Amino acid sequence: MNYKPEIDLFELKRLFRDDTEQTMALIYKKYRGAFIKFAKQYCKNDILIIDGFQDAVIALYQNLIENKISSNGSVKAYLFEIGKHKLYNCIRKEENNRSVETLNQLKQNPIIEQQSIENPEQKNAMLMAIEKLGKTCQRLLILFYYRNYSINAIMHTLNMKNENSVKANKSRCIKQLKANLVKSKV
Repeated sequence: MNYKPEIDLFELKRLFRDDTEQTMALIYKKYRGAFIKFAKQYCKNDILIIDGFQDAVIALYQNLIENKISSNGSVKAYLFEIGKHKLYNCIRKEENNRSVETLNQLKQNPIIEQQSIENPEQKNAMLMAIEKLGKTCQRLLILFYYRNYSINAIMHTLNMKNENSVKANKSRCIKQLKANLVKSKV
């Protein structure tokens, strides 16, 4: 099979029609290593990265055979963009599950104990205040304070527009948490 150093999407479609299996092997061989290196900036979990790459290759193939691709751009750019979104979705699902686990851990008090809240009434008030927050606020505060995520990582994980929106939401969530604490003391 002859191919240029960089394949465009229309040529890839032709290659798939000629020999799907060999073309799939070509994509894996040509882009897998570069994708893994690229994805490390978004995710440290190798399993998620490899799953994201495989999902991206499948999506690329499906989009080609269903004529959903209208441009003649670079296969690498298209594949990496799909893969990045697949990674974000996996990370978001994983973080959502972790947030639920962390909230359950909060209910069992170990993290609150780390925060040196010794009075049982204060612990209960904190738990109730956290539970009254919306899911996004709970996730944002857990990611920032308990998982030590950076503002940039939170932005990607929660699919927010920019770092300023993360900061604004964090500030709003803290105010809401404080208000919930004040209400619980009344």
